[in-house]
Amino acid sequence: MQYSHGGVGRNLANALAKLAARPRLVSAVGADDQGTGILNQAQHIDTSLVQVLNNKRTATYTAFLDRSGECKFGIGDMDIHKAISPSLISSLEDDIARSPMVVSDGNISEESIDKLLELCRKHKVPLFFDPADSRKAYKPLLSKFVDGLTD
Repeated sequence: MQYSHGGVGRNLANALAKLAARPRLVSAVGADDQGTGILNQAQHIDTSLVQVLNNKRTATYTAFLDRSGECKFGIGDMDIHKAISPSLISSLEDDIARSPMVVSDGNISEESIDKLLELCRKHKVPLFFDPADSRKAYKPLLSKFVDGLTD
């Protein structure tokens, strides 16, 4: 058994930080050992916009791999991502407007993605979307602001 910190958004922020960018991560973690570990390991990422929630568990994903390292199936608990609501995103409008770009993953709700697309389009901020899972790739396509998505 191997444990590592991840999450599509955190992984993207980590990669951008290694490229000398200064990413700001908007996310939610539980007030648990996993959430504390993620924040402690992210010293090079601005996590000031990460919500630490006492009544929620940090998202987890367990992958079952075969001998060659291929994922055969996985089980995830992503419930905490519901905390990234349209109202939270609206409260970050000034931060979004000043951003050189926004990157989102598919773990947040369709409504939250819609609000993010709306604000990015309004402020002409490029939005890149990583679905995290092919079953979530459709989410931005349902938005009336889909033209705000960067090709």
